[in-house]
Amino acid sequence: MVSKTEKGKLVVIIALMCVIIYTNAQNVSNPQEGGRPGNPGFEIRISPKGMKYAVRVAGNLLNSKIQHSANSLPGFHTSSARIWNLRIYEFRPPTYSYGVSAPNRLGWYSKGGKVSISGNWKVWKKIWFVPISKSGRFTSSASNLRVSISAALIRNSKGVMQLENVRCYTYIGHLSLNLHGGFLDWIIDRFSWLIADKVKPMLERRLCAQATEFVNNNVNAELRTFPTELPISPKFYLDYSLTSHPKMSEGSIVLPFKGEIRYYKNSEPLTFYPHKMQVQLSNSRMVYFYGSDYIMNSFLAYAHKYGLLYFAVDKKTFPSAADYLKTSCGLLDVCLGTLFEDIAAEYPNTFASARVETTADPTVLFTPGKAIVQVVGKLSLYIEGKKVKSLGFSFSADLKLKVTPDLEKVFGSIKINKFKLFGFNHVSADLIIEMAKSTLQKKANKLLKTGFPIPIIQGFQIKSAHLRLLKRTAELSADLSHT
Repeated sequence: MVSKTEKGKLVVIIALMCVIIYTNAQNVSNPQEGGRPGNPGFEIRISPKGMKYAVRVAGNLLNSKIQHSANSLPGFHTSSARIWNLRIYEFRPPTYSYGVSAPNRLGWYSKGGKVSISGNWKVWKKIWFVPISKSGRFTSSASNLRVSISAALIRNSKGVMQLENVRCYTYIGHLSLNLHGGFLDWIIDRFSWLIADKVKPMLERRLCAQATEFVNNNVNAELRTFPTELPISPKFYLDYSLTSHPKMSEGSIVLPFKGEIRYYKNSEPLTFYPHKMQVQLSNSRMVYFYGSDYIMNSFLAYAHKYGLLYFAVDKKTFPSAADYLKTSCGLLDVCLGTLFEDIAAEYPNTFASARVETTADPTVLFTPGKAIVQVVGKLSLYIEGKKVKSLGFSFSADLKLKVTPDLEKVFGSIKINKFKLFGFNHVSADLIIEMAKSTLQKKANKLLKTGFPIPIIQGFQIKSAHLRLLKRTAELSADLSHT
């Protein structure tokens, strides 16, 4: 008599052939109904806490750049004065802050601080109708510096963020000059007033002109180099172009991205769209990532459409399955021949090969606390290149995910609720189904328990990361540390 364990061995092979489809499905999409064109599939929200930290990091980088460029400042000249060979010999950083205003304007401000510079000077002027010129060395200190720069953040025609309508204001509260020329004191005083009178407004205008030029040219040029397509495999890429202008609200910045995984060889748009994501506003973390289940839905839709969700097995590629692929075997053995007598009768003493593939788009539905995975497919048996049998299958499962606090790995657990086989009426069908459920669940949970690594942006460390599933949305929140 054939034991239940032996009768279930073939199910292990079938289950293993389903694993690759299951593994793809567990990370992916939701039912393709109810979405709207223009909805983002992915959003990043930088909270006030994150913005303050970003301003502090940017301020430190700027301070460092100023200190490292202390000996290479550009000079300037007018019709009656020239200043050159400038260097910074003292720098006290100002206080930096930011501001946002709806719908999409971002401002950066600084106040306080002190900078002291030295250099060469030369002026020429008619005093009492007498042309006089003078040159020498000088030291100058400017304090209570106020700089205000703001710009509108927009999406251009290619889905790239740009800055436009730049506004700038600068004010130097106090500017002192000490001239070293070795001439009569009253002339030195006269030239000191003249240079101070020229330098202060000139510096204020020059600071704004250079800041505006830097934003319009350097910053926007750099932003235009950012790709909107991120390769994720030789056949697929993530489209993360902006869907609309960035939004400013309550001290936060929200960046909406398309978030669609596309097939390189396809230019046809999908027939479904992202759902509106559930965003539960909180400012306890620096940054919040919101991902619609549309991201993986799009991947599965293209992968299924182009026949990429399949798994093939035969005695050469899967030697351990060879005995179960036999069409003839002993009375106490389990093989295809004992499960399908018609195949054994028509094709005795040979081997079959199998192909597992999806017959519809696999789907995942994000719900509070878990994701519901659904896969429908078929198992086709071939002998000498001819299809001899086809079995349908479907399963649904609950998937729960977590991340480590440093976002190094994501891990979780799976529970298969339903598993069905179609076109198979053998007496051992119920046993095979239970074996398939058990095998899939054990294999998947072993994989999920080990976890999957997550790439981290260079230069940053992730702290206090937390992942939770909401309605149609996965929310990942974290704090950042710049290294």
